[in-house]
Amino acid sequence: GRQTLDWLLEQAYERGRGVVHALDGKEKVLAMNLEEQILFGEAALDAYQITGERRYRAAARDVIEVAIANLRDPKTHLFADIAANPRDPALPLRVPIHSFEWNCRAARHLARLYYLNRQEKIFRDGAHAILENYAQGYSRGPIASLYAMAITEYHEGPMWVWLIGSARIA
Repeated sequence: GRQTLDWLLEQAYERGRGVVHALDGKEKVLAMNLEEQILFGEAALDAYQITGERRYRAAARDVIEVAIANLRDPKTHLFADIAANPRDPALPLRVPIHSFEWNCRAARHLARLYYLNRQEKIFRDGAHAILENYAQGYSRGPIASLYAMAITEYHEGPMWVWLIGSARIA
């Protein structure tokens, strides 16, 4: 829950670098992984939606900006699953994968951020580029529902419910 997210914010997240791959004691293992950035970003946006605390929104925004800078393919505008580490001895064997699932989830995350602030067109354009790449061939069985949810949220916006009033129940 929220305590875990707060711990991750303090221990595993670094502004401008995203969320780390792992912690080994106090040492941060900094492999750049799309899945981890998206999962952390989704959790942070959910926490922002529930609490209204801007630090969660800022972290959700930051991790996708880090992913854009480090994982986005400049030709296809799709996200690679991992950033290659030039010191990795297996680098010649490692080809980045443009995962359908994680790109659809990234498109949803980008769309949610755009609808929070429509001035930030980079998020709208990023979601659009991903969805456009998959528009012709997204019939992939049940996993295609991720594309359907992403395109719906891109065009119609995510569903938001804001409760106004006291947290105390009389």
